[in-house]
Amino acid sequence: DADAPLNLSDLLFHPAGISTRFQRQSQLILLKQVQREMMIFFNKRFETMLENKEDAVERINSRYERINEILSELKVDREEPPSYWRDIENPKSVFEVSQDEIGVDKYLSKAEREQKAREEEERRRREAEAAKDNLGERALSEMMNGTLEKAKEQSLAEQELKRPEWMNEIEYADMSDEQRREYDEFEAEYQKFMEEKEKYTKSLEVELKKIRTEVAEIMQTYDESLDELRRFKVDVLENISIQGLYISRLVLSLATQEDLEIRTRQVKGKVADTKERLAHVQRDIDAFSVNFDMRKSKLAEMQEADRGLERVFKAQLHDFATNNGAGEPLDSETLRVLQQLYKLRAGKKRAQLTHEGSFRGHQEGRRMSRVRHDSHEGVSHRRGSKEDLHAPESSPTANAGKMLDPFAAAEREAEKLRAKELALATAPLDYDTDIPEGFTIDPEMWELVQKLRLEKIYSELALRKETDEVAKL
Repeated sequence: DADAPLNLSDLLFHPAGISTRFQRQSQLILLKQVQREMMIFFNKRFETMLENKEDAVERINSRYERINEILSELKVDREEPPSYWRDIENPKSVFEVSQDEIGVDKYLSKAEREQKAREEEERRRREAEAAKDNLGERALSEMMNGTLEKAKEQSLAEQELKRPEWMNEIEYADMSDEQRREYDEFEAEYQKFMEEKEKYTKSLEVELKKIRTEVAEIMQTYDESLDELRRFKVDVLENISIQGLYISRLVLSLATQEDLEIRTRQVKGKVADTKERLAHVQRDIDAFSVNFDMRKSKLAEMQEADRGLERVFKAQLHDFATNNGAGEPLDSETLRVLQQLYKLRAGKKRAQLTHEGSFRGHQEGRRMSRVRHDSHEGVSHRRGSKEDLHAPESSPTANAGKMLDPFAAAEREAEKLRAKELALATAPLDYDTDIPEGFTIDPEMWELVQKLRLEKIYSELALRKETDEVAKL
């Protein structure tokens, strides 16, 4: 119906149909309004129940007034109606503060203290006058029970039929005929009065019982409606809690979606940064690959050059023996010894040779001694020149920097160790210890072997250094 009022539940989305942020936010607002309307509806029911309680208390109090009237006629103590109200049931009691709750005496100004003193003095004056003998008040108290109002008419239950005193003083046998007639009439009237009084008393008791039943029914009816309100409150709180859980789930969903969006942006940023770093790394890899290829090419060239030195060693010896020696090529045994000397390195075990022949074995020992001395000095001189080329330059600024460097001492020790290893590796052959016994060699040939061997050692050292650097890459 188009004219029918729009219900809030018609605006709610089905939980399975919510997918967008707008739908979640709209559902969240609508659910909060649903909770509000539930609370408002319960508050109206509660206010109605409060009005019903006021009406029930008023009816009970009116019946207690009649109960006390009956109890008064029956000469039974009064019954005070129970207190059906507590302070928490009156919302306005929150704003009322009693003196007992304050805990300290109220501060009185000077004018208030003077007013209180005057009132106290007036009260004492009235009490003093009341203590005096007032004839008017005494007469009013004696004649009309202290009030000018008309005496209340006594009910039948409160009335008493008093027997004349003479009937108690004279025995029935001693009475005259007139007295006996009056006595019999009084006894008949007293019997009738007591019967009527008993009937009236029973009617009062029946009425009292009926009123008490009505009070119990009023209380039972109210308790039943209150229990119904209690169950209704439980249902309302349950529904409010259910909607609250649904609201919490929507809030969690919104927070999760927002967190996912934030994390998505962060991940996209990280992906962009990673791509940029990857491109930079790729450029570094490309540059490294080019450098690595160049170093490998250089290493291959050095390896080829090193192998070339070993290959041309025999040819150089044969050429030197043919052109500068006896004009004869070297025999195989001499070439083998020279190759062993060529390959001999510091730290390796010396070759044990027992060769009988020699190249130019007829040379004199004196000449050999001169050759050993000259060749040792020449190789030492060349080794010194190589070391000078590799020695680090020093300056006052560099020396000052090394003094502040905590690792300078360790670096100096490492440099000394490397220099010592280099000197040991490039040390020339010693004629007395390295040449096999009984083997003789021409001085020029010995000089050539020393030179070629030193070149091969430097080539091996450079190749080893380049190999280590390429392996580190």
